[in-house]
Amino acid sequence: LTRCMALCQESPFPSSGMKKKILESARVSLAFVWLELNNPAPVACLADAVLREELPTNQSDRTISQRLRATIRLYACEAMTLMGNPRGGLKYLPDDQVNDVVDFMLDQSSSNDNHDVKDTIIASISGMKRLADEIDGTK
Repeated sequence: LTRCMALCQESPFPSSGMKKKILESARVSLAFVWLELNNPAPVACLADAVLREELPTNQSDRTISQRLRATIRLYACEAMTLMGNPRGGLKYLPDDQVNDVVDFMLDQSSSNDNHDVKDTIIASISGMKRLADEIDGTK
């Protein structure tokens, strides 16, 4: 995946819009791999790179990008927490983004179950905020 990103940046092909889609997807995939390999340190940099890019204007591409961004926000939050910095992780899940992130992570086809899952995820994020506050209070 790292080589894929390098080749995509070096190559004159494909178009710049396609390059952005490939890079975004590769960065999110690589973040997952780093987490699975228990190496969370690079994940925040990958997340920053993805979140720094502008959203596509095409609605279909925009929806895919928003879903990938929701995913990498969660990965970055997990990575920062694994590195002992839950407050840093929460910067990837600001209050105004939590509902959007959760909505994009849920499968819209089973809306009855989604309400309970959404409540559980939001409760977990709230718990993480309390934990970060407790850690900050002990310093």
